[in-house]
Amino acid sequence: MRALLLLALVPACATTWITTQATGTAYEWDEQIEERRVPQPGFTEHLEVRLPLVTEYQQIPGAAGQPMQRGDALPFHFACDSGQHGEDRVYRHGYRYGKQWKIGTAIAVLVEGGLGALGLLTATAEKPGGYIYGGFFGLDAAIALPLLFIPKKEVFRTTTEPNDQPLTRVCPEGLTIFVAGQPYPIDAIGVVSAAAETAINDWMTAPRGALELSYAGQAREVPIGGNEQCAWLRDRSPATPCQATSLPTDARVTFGVAPGTLTR
Repeated sequence: MRALLLLALVPACATTWITTQATGTAYEWDEQIEERRVPQPGFTEHLEVRLPLVTEYQQIPGAAGQPMQRGDALPFHFACDSGQHGEDRVYRHGYRYGKQWKIGTAIAVLVEGGLGALGLLTATAEKPGGYIYGGFFGLDAAIALPLLFIPKKEVFRTTTEPNDQPLTRVCPEGLTIFVAGQPYPIDAIGVVSAAAETAINDWMTAPRGALELSYAGQAREVPIGGNEQCAWLRDRSPATPCQATSLPTDARVTFGVAPGTLTR
């Protein structure tokens, strides 16, 4: 058991180095890294609109060390989040097998050599575990020793990484909710008219026609199923006889739009 614990807890230098070579992750040893990110063309913009199904409340900070307290109910409103999705070309420059590598490898050789000698010298027929970890660490130390003399080299690496940037939480002009074909505009802070609130509530009570959000020439149906309808009705009338064990708190619609639509 002790042998297995040591093998699990003590990282083996040479074994780890061989693994990174085999898996193409030798860059993990790089040091003195400098990088430059270059945004690539072809980014997209997206708008996510959230229709709350349950009443939202103000969150009031509690006393020191106490959780947030629930305040007054907030008016019904939609929530908007917009952002950009693109890619960066990342150029990295650094050095491999430099000073940090040599210091770390030297320490590993000393530690593994000591563990190997200790295991082999204390192993007996009754406690053969020392032969296992002693042999393993001794062999690993022997392989790691020549790695100390790998010459330092300059390395370059180029990768492509996602670049997601939030834009704003303001609902854009032109965002509209259609209730059974009747349009109701949504203002910059997500508020709709009293008539729109009544129409949405009536639709939730007895769906007829479509409930859609429209923006930039696109129409998206709001995903309202049995659980969403139950959450809405139960929040406004706890005695609502609908069956559901886990109720959602909102329904979301996402629009993908052309670059510049949300940033003009």
